[in-house]
Order: sequence, then C-alpha cells, then structure tokens
Amino acid sequence: MRCDLGMGESSDIKLIDILLDYESSMFTKRDIPLPAYDAKNLEDYVSLKEPKSLTDFLHCFSHFLPVLRGDPEALERIAYEFCEDIANNGVLYCETRYCPHLLANCGVDGVQCNGSTEQNCSPRKVVESVCKGIERGCKDFGVKVRTILCCMRHRPDWSLEMVDLCEEFRNHNVVGLDIAGDESMGEIPAIKEHIMAFQRAQELGIPRTVHAGEAGPAASVHEAIFLLHANRIGHGYHVLQDPELYKLVIEKQIHLE
Repeated sequence: MRCDLGMGESSDIKLIDILLDYESSMFTKRDIPLPAYDAKNLEDYVSLKEPKSLTDFLHCFSHFLPVLRGDPEALERIAYEFCEDIANNGVLYCETRYCPHLLANCGVDGVQCNGSTEQNCSPRKVVESVCKGIERGCKDFGVKVRTILCCMRHRPDWSLEMVDLCEEFRNHNVVGLDIAGDESMGEIPAIKEHIMAFQRAQELGIPRTVHAGEAGPAASVHEAIFLLHANRIGHGYHVLQDPELYKLVIEKQIHLE
C-alpha cells in the first residue's frame, strides 16, 4: 500500500499513530442545525488555519460533537470507517482517544443532545458501540486499532467512571486512560477526583496518559508524573522549560507524544 505523506509523492512506508482524536475524525448526516451545510464552509468552523491557542482548537469540537451524541449506530459506523481511513493512509497500528461522556445522551449531567434520537445512549453504550465498530474494522481492513478513554479536566465527576469503563472493556480494544481538555481550567492538585481516578488506574495496571505542558507550564508535566503516575505525556512541549524535569522524563523513559 502506498500513502501520501504530504510531500508531493506517495510512499510505501507503514505508519503508527498513537495520538489521534476519535471525535475529530467524525462525519455523518442528521437533521441538526449546523453553522454551515457544505464541506467547504463547514471547514472554517471545525479547523484552524493559523496558529491559535489550545482553547481555540478545543472550541472546534463544539460544532460536531452534538451531531453524533446519543447515536450508537452512527458511532459504530464511524469507528468502522475510521479503520478503513487509516488503512488507506498506510497506518498499521493506531491508538485513538475519546471521551464517551461527551458522546452520550443519558446518564451524564450537563450534556445536551441536539436533534432527536430514539435511543438512550449512556457512556457505557458509547464505548460498546465504538468497540464493535473497531473490532469489525480491524478484521475487514487488516489494521490494529486500540482506544484510550479520556477524562476531561473540567469534569472531575466523570473520572472514576472512566476508570471503570477502561477496566470493563480492556479486552475489547481499550488500552488506556487519558486526561485532556483546556489546561487553563486549573491545576490538577486542586481536583482530588482526577487524582483518585489515576491512582486507581495505576492499581489496576491500566496505562495512563496525561495531556500536560501543551498550553500549561513545565509544572503541569511534573504534576502528571508525580500525582497522576503518567506513563505518557500528551505533547508536553513546555517540559523543556525545566531541564531537570526533562532529564527525569528521559531517565524514566516517559514517552512524549
């Protein structure tokens, strides 16, 4: 299989992708109000064409997450087609992450569903649907895809349930726990639920990724390692601000994604 690497020519190189957002890979049609109704104009709302803040990037998700919220059939189909997409791009192994609570329409406080759906779709049902689509896609397209469930910085009340879902589905493509979201929301030490969840994940042997040091300072990477027991750091650019911490990351072989 040949793939376009964006350099004007294709390549036989096979790829591995371990930091891909499942939610941002979604496309579907439902009778829901959108800021635009054709691909060209909608692109302006769901992508960034110039350097902006992490907060600006995360805002793009608000336009397309509601489209699929509470629709298990669509979630399964997208997971299946996701496998097809990465196969067509020459990817052999991929880890994609998402927050099931943001795609549910019941069992979650403070999440609204736009449009109509005849089904109740809990966070557990979301994970089940995604896993089914991934399993079928891996079989049909000859790729290996695994998923990581994301806690959200602004919703510590979801974190312990996220660990439960990781444990329940760990034999069905779920391979880890993550925490993502806007780092400007505040420091992890002030949020005991996140700390408790990641401690429990460590006890259960669930691998742990923490998005840190992307928009936040090097201190957020320190928190990720010592409070959340991170095996990986999502992005972590600002760790370079602290040479001693960067040295520790290398010594502990903590992967920077």
